[in-house]
Amino acid sequence: MSLLRSGFEDLAWQIHAFKRKLMLAGKISLPRDALVAGEVEVVLAAMQQLGIPIPPLQDYPSSLSSLLHRKVWRCEYADLRRHFKSPHPAPIFAKPSVRRKLFRGRVFSNASQLDRSVPDSTPILLSLVAPFISEFRFYVIRSRVICCENYDGDPRDMVDESIARDAIAMLDAAGQSLWAYAIDFGLLRTGDTALVEMNDGFSVGTYREISAKDYTNFTITRWSELLATRI
Repeated sequence: MSLLRSGFEDLAWQIHAFKRKLMLAGKISLPRDALVAGEVEVVLAAMQQLGIPIPPLQDYPSSLSSLLHRKVWRCEYADLRRHFKSPHPAPIFAKPSVRRKLFRGRVFSNASQLDRSVPDSTPILLSLVAPFISEFRFYVIRSRVICCENYDGDPRDMVDESIARDAIAMLDAAGQSLWAYAIDFGLLRTGDTALVEMNDGFSVGTYREISAKDYTNFTITRWSELLATRI
């Protein structure tokens, strides 16, 4: 948010702070040309008020399945619970597949980490735990990488950037691209570069290596695309 504030101030945009609970309750009246930034739940609430259809999750686009280098499958939260009832269950990665941020996507190591409040029928994604030694985020605006950030592991263990560029082309060819998105890649112990996940550009966190100008342009670009879908 501090990066965006700086970027918007440089553009001489008017900035209005608001309380999270009021936005979630729909008690803030928004101009039709407003850009709302914040955590995912806040921005989704603003989209609903502005008549912007909620974009579907596409963390693992089908066109990039060959870049995962691990098994990923759809199931329900009940299957995650069942996994830890088996003898000697291995750690497993899980995240929501429909409702964003219902719970934090992470590696689950035992049953005590499960959330009892999540219904068994909740759609989720499961994947085998990948042995990443480093991870990088690529910010993309209109199919061009504007910044690369290292957010885990040694930055000297760089991924193959040509694979990231190939992935962008594959998304374009499949019609699965967005005007602005972040796509994360990691280096495996095997030396392979693998897709970690893709993130919609409307509410993407930063690891502070991207400039305020680029981050603000990134956010504006995706929001402009979303406004064009308004009902």
